[in-house]
Amino acid sequence: MELFMEIILFILNNNYCVFKEKYYLQIFGCAMGSKLSPRLAQYVMDHLVKSCVEKLPFNIPILKKFVDDLLLTVPKTHIQTTLKCFNSYSKNLQFTLEVENLEQCVPFLDTKVQRQDDVVKLKWHRKETHSNKMIHYNSDHNINIKINMIKQMKNRIRRICHESYIQEGIQNLLEILRQNGYPYGMLKKLLYASDTTEAPQLIRSEEETEEIHYASYPNIHGLTKKLINIFKHEKVKIAIYNKKTVGNLYTKLKDPIQTLLKSNVVYEVKCEDCEKIYIGHTSQWLKSRLALHKSDIAKHPDRCALATHAFNLNHKINFEEAKVLKTEKNYKKRLILEMIEINKQENIINKKTDTNKLSAIYGYLLEKSEENIYFFDGPVDE
Repeated sequence: MELFMEIILFILNNNYCVFKEKYYLQIFGCAMGSKLSPRLAQYVMDHLVKSCVEKLPFNIPILKKFVDDLLLTVPKTHIQTTLKCFNSYSKNLQFTLEVENLEQCVPFLDTKVQRQDDVVKLKWHRKETHSNKMIHYNSDHNINIKINMIKQMKNRIRRICHESYIQEGIQNLLEILRQNGYPYGMLKKLLYASDTTEAPQLIRSEEETEEIHYASYPNIHGLTKKLINIFKHEKVKIAIYNKKTVGNLYTKLKDPIQTLLKSNVVYEVKCEDCEKIYIGHTSQWLKSRLALHKSDIAKHPDRCALATHAFNLNHKINFEEAKVLKTEKNYKKRLILEMIEINKQENIINKKTDTNKLSAIYGYLLEKSEENIYFFDGPVDE
């Protein structure tokens, strides 16, 4: 237990951020983005709720919690008492209060909790400030993604809403989707289709229970669908993802990571005494990998092609201007990216064997790409 607490404290006491090339140490709280923070926040909230509820002089029949949002039913005469009790837990954790309106409703997450004749009912709720933006019908997403989004939103409404509010929720969803460009006929079919029939049970034979391979392809108009069709008779399931995400639309507020402090990269270094280039890849900091190259040149010249070149020819390598060509965490993908970059260069220090594992298909495509020559890839309509 002591070792566990020591590890936790070590992580919490070493949270830092970089702003305008200056390092700042976080002196209180959990860092945003840390994998540890959500767990600790959950434990703190659980302890807070348990401690405060035990101090209250009455029972709470309904108590729901989601992260730091709490829904409680308390007597009207003890509302302020309850708020004061929760705020007394810590001066750094202070709650605000939202009580029932005249319709005996109170919002909680994306629902509105309504009390009618001592019965609590839920309805789907969107705040007035909500933009109601969803995947637009004319966006370059696969149609299956759009259909699944509509179905999942409908299922969520049916799952969380009281039966008397389901149709109201689905109607509101229809209006929101219409604002996002979806045709009425498509929405009517998906939102108001009968769900009473049970899905047939699929019994697989022993031959069909073989291992299924999964892969993901970027959504490229006119190409991805053809690639999926190639594997439609194989035991391969392919998920489609978009390269352009919401994150690409916003300015990067964080300071960029310095080149030498980047990891999981494919990099390039040049020789100062000739025009040759060395391509490599590493999972560690680039500056650590370059330090190993310098050591190999002095002590182990046979360890890699770069060290051999520099030692045998007495050439100087320009480590100070090393470039990062690609960033990839997956080892196998990074290895392929390295081989592709090696294949693209003419004056290369790397050994020819460094690209032996590169598929002939990649080599052919890269060669044609560099020549900028059109090559036939099959009928357009296939």
